[in-house]
Amino acid sequence: MRRGFTLVELLVTVAVLALLLGIAARSLSASTLLERRVRPQALLADEASLLASALSRELFVAGYGMDSGTALDLKKGTAQGEEDALTLRYACEAGMEGLCFAEGVGRVKAVRYKAEGGILSAGICLSPAATGLPACGTDGLPVLGRALEGEVEAFRVAYRAPGGGWTRGNRTVTMASGTPGDKVAAVAVYIRLKGKAKTGARAFTPGASLAFPDGLSLSTFGLSNTALTDGYPRAERLVVTLTPNLGK
Repeated sequence: MRRGFTLVELLVTVAVLALLLGIAARSLSASTLLERRVRPQALLADEASLLASALSRELFVAGYGMDSGTALDLKKGTAQGEEDALTLRYACEAGMEGLCFAEGVGRVKAVRYKAEGGILSAGICLSPAATGLPACGTDGLPVLGRALEGEVEAFRVAYRAPGGGWTRGNRTVTMASGTPGDKVAAVAVYIRLKGKAKTGARAFTPGASLAFPDGLSLSTFGLSNTALTDGYPRAERLVVTLTPNLGK
């Protein structure tokens, strides 16, 4: 009867255990590395998608129900670190509670986005004031607050006039007797977010994941498609929305 392991058997057992532990450690390390890369990327993608969805809904109804006032105001960023800005307004009616809240019905809602220094700020307000909802300032604009956790690397806006091409620049649409001046048929917004820390992310080529309509490209927004290889995670979205109330 055997009473224990021989020295050779012990050495073989130890070697096998060491091999198994090494495989498990490498697997765990690879899993951790993948988590470090994938999770920040997924969070950025979620933020970019939520922002794109909100912009698409708001832009589509810009100018709705307005007899007068500024329905759309686009500002091209000019200073270092300054991206573009947009402000839009529309009248809230019954059935639009999903956009305006129940208390906002019968009021004009203003929405503003501005990106500078890597931070996207946004705000909403309603006029006349409604209890429990943010009121517009004396300038008719909402107070801005940080809208995203991720760094905004690009927030560029372009517009298309009826029968014209895409242009990035200042544009103001003012309603007069329900008719827009300086008409805008569609608005496009390019968004690119960048993670706060390096994760060893693969090279990112701007525009590669997007489908641009005819006449619109990254160069329209003043951007390049040169690959970014610094290891930061990124996510991009393109919003292209018709503005039926501003182009009629």
